[in-house]
Amino acid sequence: MKVLILLFLILALLVVPGILGRSSTRAAKQPLFFLIFGILQVAFGAFATLALLHRPGTGWTIGVVYLVIGAFNLRKAIRLFRGVQEQVTTPTPLSAQAPLSLDPPLPPRGRAYLTFWLLALLTGIFVLEQILSVTPTEGLFKMGLPSLIGMGALNRELVQSGQWYRVFSAIFLHHDAAHLLFNGITLWFTGWLLENRIGRAWFAAIFLVGGLCGSIFSLVLNPSSIVSEGASGAITALLAAGFVINYRMPEGRDRSAMQVILLRLLIPAVAPMLFSTPNTHHIDYADHLGGAIAGVLLGLCVVFAWPRDALMPGHRQIATAISLVGAVLCLYSASPVISRYRSIDRDFTLIPTAELPKSGVEGIKQSFSLVALYPRDPRARLLRSAALVDAGDFQGAEKEVRASLADDKILNDFFLPEVASGLYAVLGQVLATQGQAETAIEELSQAIQINPIPALYEARGNAFQEVGKWNESIDDFAHALGKGGASAGVYYGVGMDHFLIGNYGEAVSDFSQGAKLDPTKAYAPLWLFLARARAGIPNADALKQDETRFKPEAWPNPVAALYLGQATPDDVHNAAAKGDAKTQRDQQCEATFYIAEYELMKSNLPVARAMLTVAAENCPAGFIERNWAKGELEKIAKDGGNG
Repeated sequence: MKVLILLFLILALLVVPGILGRSSTRAAKQPLFFLIFGILQVAFGAFATLALLHRPGTGWTIGVVYLVIGAFNLRKAIRLFRGVQEQVTTPTPLSAQAPLSLDPPLPPRGRAYLTFWLLALLTGIFVLEQILSVTPTEGLFKMGLPSLIGMGALNRELVQSGQWYRVFSAIFLHHDAAHLLFNGITLWFTGWLLENRIGRAWFAAIFLVGGLCGSIFSLVLNPSSIVSEGASGAITALLAAGFVINYRMPEGRDRSAMQVILLRLLIPAVAPMLFSTPNTHHIDYADHLGGAIAGVLLGLCVVFAWPRDALMPGHRQIATAISLVGAVLCLYSASPVISRYRSIDRDFTLIPTAELPKSGVEGIKQSFSLVALYPRDPRARLLRSAALVDAGDFQGAEKEVRASLADDKILNDFFLPEVASGLYAVLGQVLATQGQAETAIEELSQAIQINPIPALYEARGNAFQEVGKWNESIDDFAHALGKGGASAGVYYGVGMDHFLIGNYGEAVSDFSQGAKLDPTKAYAPLWLFLARARAGIPNADALKQDETRFKPEAWPNPVAALYLGQATPDDVHNAAAKGDAKTQRDQQCEATFYIAEYELMKSNLPVARAMLTVAAENCPAGFIERNWAKGELEKIAKDGGNG
């Protein structure tokens, strides 16, 4: 069935434009174009509206825009079909024929050969995508993300790592058949409208420069996690350029009608960016915007370079040079992709998009079966390592991570850097947990040199805490925040660092910010209470208010009851002695630390020191209470417990 759909797509994009191109009359072509595009826009608008209506934000307005524009196009198609029929049946009287015009001459329409070859190129590359895909395609030949990355799709982090060729290679990729069909129809229409009017050199220059500008806008405006592809930026540039160039046509209904047509295509391509939210970035409107701006500027260049008495724009040599340079760069951008596929053993399959776990918890449950089915997929091994960490098998987790890092061709060629960063973060965690914090710092430092992203700085900040380097930890957490990694974990980590070096006001601010980002964290009210107490800020009422968010009997609420004077240390120890053996061990460790903090607030220094020593020695590596206890012991040794 999929083969038949693909053959139909090739037929639609290559054969139909050729048949329609034989008709020399504009009236014969416009109705069919508006009919096809109107149906596609209405269908897409209805789907987008229904899909996004229940989600937060205003993303559903994108679907409404497409519905309205599609309805207008269908109405236009009906009117044009009626007009064609009347034109065929009713000859134009001699007296009604247009008088001799003194307006600038226009070139005769001919075959849009360059447009046809561009359609053939885009279709051929899409077929090649299907052949080389490392993930099973779904639906209408929808490509998986690893396959698109391997074929040269655009991403800011990958470009910043030196893979600049993606700004060109991404122009010729499409993520599914509907994407290609939509772009193909629009390209055919703009080619019919522009190619023979401005010449192939200017047409190619606008296409290539528009695609490049679209890629640049996509890199600048989109989040670093977005992967984009498609000729939309280049085609939007042609639409915008066509709108500007039509001002050279004689004034009248024809010029106005053509500009309205172009606006009906440009508005849904660019306007939804005004309503775009993180839930609606399935379409790269930044790419469309960049292409539209480039098209307007290049359209103005064409108009100014077009002598009034000439059939074609001037400065064709410049346009030819731009086209040739762009073509060479596009051909060169294919070289890394070809080398990538020639250098790897393609006897592997990555996890299909439909089988990806919907959440981390679900992924951990499925991790062992995923590794068995897709042993070379680093995402499967990352999930399995997380499952092993939860089970306390740190050596097994380290083995899984190192196996995936060793398969660097798959990791680097088909995935975003965040996957490798996640593996390194887990490696740092398991090494630190096994008492190898210094080794973890070395591994993470090497990873940061390659890809300095927030997750790696956060992981190294945690490793620095394991060895008591609070200031170095603060620096790494600051780097994570400065690079957009404002997570609750970063704020909790830097809050503990500030607490242990005596910056209690900063600690209060950090713990408060962390609690805002993660209001479900049951320990955050305790940490905030301790920081406020050291800063001299009354906070019993705040702890009471925070405590009401959690079940009274749930751990660690008994600690909150202790701090509020509603329980004793023995009550806390008794509450901690519930659950399985591992849970009891972990809770007893935490109880010892928080009771020690309670004794410090009561100025019972000997008891507090003894309990902090127990927590520092017995709490599992990686527990914030373990490192906090170590820091408190250092402070007690340094200033006698007055801080």
